Amino acid sequence: MHMPSWLHRVRSAEKAPFIFLFFVYFACSYRPLGSLIVDNILLKEDRLLESLSAIFLLSSSILLLLSARQAKSNRQFKNHSSRLLILATAIFFWFAEEISWGRRILNFNVQFIEAINSQGDTTIHNLNFIQTYLHYAYFFVFTIVAILCIAPRKKSSAAFNLLPSNKLFYYFFLPAIFYLIGQIMRDIPLEINGYTFERQYTHILQEAYEFLLALGVLKFSIEKFKTMSKINSLEPNPQKQLNNQIDTSNL
Repeated sequence: MHMPSWLHRVRSAEKAPFIFLFFVYFACSYRPLGSLIVDNILLKEDRLLESLSAIFLLSSSILLLLSARQAKSNRQFKNHSSRLLILATAIFFWFAEEISWGRRILNFNVQFIEAINSQGDTTIHNLNFIQTYLHYAYFFVFTIVAILCIAPRKKSSAAFNLLPSNKLFYYFFLPAIFYLIGQIMRDIPLEINGYTFERQYTHILQEAYEFLLALGVLKFSIEKFKTMSKINSLEPNPQKQLNNQIDTSNL
């Protein structure tokens, strides 16, 4: 029986996110190890995972900015430059939100924003009127990114090189499902045998899924930086040679 191409791409995606989440959930379920390692080191804000996520996002933004510069210097791929620049800007904005625009580092306050912020912070994504539907938006955006990872590949398309690799599928799909479940649990608390499952039980694991997203973005950015670096060295037809290389790598 012939396997659909999209299913083949899903099956060949990296399984590292499952392994990472297995250890996180295992540590959460084992006390007092969970309290010591997970609560105090990994999952709380300004701890290891959030710090690494911020570093990954900043690195991704820089790599995509360098990729945009490389693309601009190549006549056949010049149209990629603006797209990569938009991605770099969006990811830098994500990074800035992750560190609250440096508020805790530089010790400043923006009172009119903090007054309408659900966490009393300077972040835009935590504004009260955004928080209501924020995780539904996360689910929508990251589901689209996951679909792009396994989308049909057109060998002749110049934009093809900007699609994320199928290997990154679970880095975006698993967090998308997590955010959907978390939001539904907030809006419709689930009760089983008198025990209520509320959003707070998923919220404590949010940093782990944000780490996966940041890692997926970093892998994407490294891949695009390498791709754009190869473009300038491929002659006489870089588009054709590059498409052949990427098509072979996604079989």
